[in-house]
Amino acid sequence: MQNTDERIVRNIIESLSVGLMVISPSGVIVMHNAALCTILDIPAMTLSSASWAELFIEDVDRNTDFNQVILDVIEKRAVEMRHIVVYENTGGKRRRLCITSSFLQEGEELVAIVFLIEDVTDKYEMLEKENDYLRKIQGLQSERIEGLNKLAMSMAHQIRNPLMSIGGSSNFLLKNLSLDQRERDLFDSIIQGAHRLESIVQAARSFASILEPQQQEVPLANILKMSCEKANVFSVDHGRSVAWDMPSIDLQLQVDPDLFEKALSALLFNSIEFNAKNEVAISISAMEQDGETLISVTDLGIGISSEDIPYVFDPFYSTKPDGVGMGLTVARRIVTEHRGQLTLTSVAGKGTTATIIIPCSYSNSNLCSLP
Repeated sequence: MQNTDERIVRNIIESLSVGLMVISPSGVIVMHNAALCTILDIPAMTLSSASWAELFIEDVDRNTDFNQVILDVIEKRAVEMRHIVVYENTGGKRRRLCITSSFLQEGEELVAIVFLIEDVTDKYEMLEKENDYLRKIQGLQSERIEGLNKLAMSMAHQIRNPLMSIGGSSNFLLKNLSLDQRERDLFDSIIQGAHRLESIVQAARSFASILEPQQQEVPLANILKMSCEKANVFSVDHGRSVAWDMPSIDLQLQVDPDLFEKALSALLFNSIEFNAKNEVAISISAMEQDGETLISVTDLGIGISSEDIPYVFDPFYSTKPDGVGMGLTVARRIVTEHRGQLTLTSVAGKGTTATIIIPCSYSNSNLCSLP
């Protein structure tokens, strides 16, 4: 029965697509499979007849990262870690390997160290091609955005000058001419229209002047504190107050703090403005999940109808007659500049949740987890 069990275990080991190497605490290779021989380009006989140190540390200038990972595991028991290293075989061919380590113990005694070694060269090259393609796409998008920004700034400048002339002249005439009520109403309408156009021009300038984020590591709590302080001032200006529901948040973000605060403030302003109650209830939560940071802002306001949801991020789209409609547009632009996503879910009459998802870091994808 024991021989049968051993054959079953051996067949399972040999069927693995990843290389298996088991090393004793003294550095002797006590078990390996065929996949390991293929990946490392080392004959099975050689693997079976040498210690790990004799086999790999024969040239200190070659495979230093590969050797160091094995050494760290043996000497420091730094296990259950994944490492991507470059490995060069005896023929000079370079591959990228993913090494995963674990160990076997009997009580407190270390019995053996287990390494799973996967050749991720093809995955790495595929990822590099995808990244190169994305860099080209991002370059084209950056050029397009830069062109649109220049156009927006130029148009804003060209419109603003005659607009100021229209508004100023109308004010002067209104104050210095003897006018009947109908004529005064017409001048008031011109001045109000000029003020509205000025707001739109200012919003366009603000959107076009968003710079590339200068990321730094900053506590999310600090950004939220600044945003909430601005929201409190905004609520007072609108004759309201805010009831906050925000648990202690201890997360670090890699963002441009000024820009990210501007995006969060825009979401809070939106919650306050589109609310029928004098006391606005807003809850904020944040968590890390699968290498991403999720930040949610939820209100119990008037919500957004299903007909309006598809357009809320469009420039100058607003359901209010006097609204400019650039707050959510600016917020989404900033989040996108941080390689993130901003989404809204809403039920008319019940409230809205805005969710920001951004990467926890800008490190490369873990090749070991690629399909």
